[in-house]
Amino acid sequence: MEAVLQQINTVPGVIGSLICRENGELAAHSFPPLFDGAILQNAADAVAESSVGLSSSTGDVKIIDLRYDDGRILVKPLQQSFLLLLCTKTLNLQLLVMSLNVATKKLEKLCQTRTTAPLSMAMPAVQPTRAMVLTTEKGILLQTEIMKSTANTFWDQMLDVVAINRTTSLEISNFFKTGAFKKIKLTNQVTGHSKSFPVRIINNDSEQRFTGKAVISLAIAETLRVNSNDQLLAELVVGGGRLGWEGI
Repeated sequence: MEAVLQQINTVPGVIGSLICRENGELAAHSFPPLFDGAILQNAADAVAESSVGLSSSTGDVKIIDLRYDDGRILVKPLQQSFLLLLCTKTLNLQLLVMSLNVATKKLEKLCQTRTTAPLSMAMPAVQPTRAMVLTTEKGILLQTEIMKSTANTFWDQMLDVVAINRTTSLEISNFFKTGAFKKIKLTNQVTGHSKSFPVRIINNDSEQRFTGKAVISLAIAETLRVNSNDQLLAELVVGGGRLGWEGI
């Protein structure tokens, strides 16, 4: 199902997509890592709570297009589920609809298969291999991963936020023995450029894809003069307080 969502995301103007059940259960999603599980679940709950209004006296609604200053949210009802798309203002709706005509049929079939699959057919969960987090005497070395969508105005509010997954955050807090933290100092060891940034935790990373990585915007990359896969030295900014990264 995620593969179909990723295909939808290739349509110019689509930032991310998710599938949720009528009861609000988040079935699958394909969003940039800055959107953690809590944000996506809140979106799924909002769609489910409004599902009663997604029909009218003339029949079911084919697609809902909500337009905002910074982007658009589209909701398409499927069989016992909903497809939600987060898009930019410049989205070509006609092009998207053409892609959805094929994709929604696949999604409906996959949703039905997952719902009706017998327990005997369930595959055992595969335990992800724990990625290694590199340390030095001064701090933690993180690999840079640069977001590619920060040119859109939608990302303005996230330009100065560094995203790390839960495993990486625990490694950092354990290294400095300070517990919770809300900010992190990143340093380009080659050029010496450094700055402190707020931290956002990536909760939905069961495959540990982002372990040992710092996901940053293009603006932060320019500030630190780094490219993708470059290493950054991560140090803690004292003052995480009671909320710490759990409250981000």
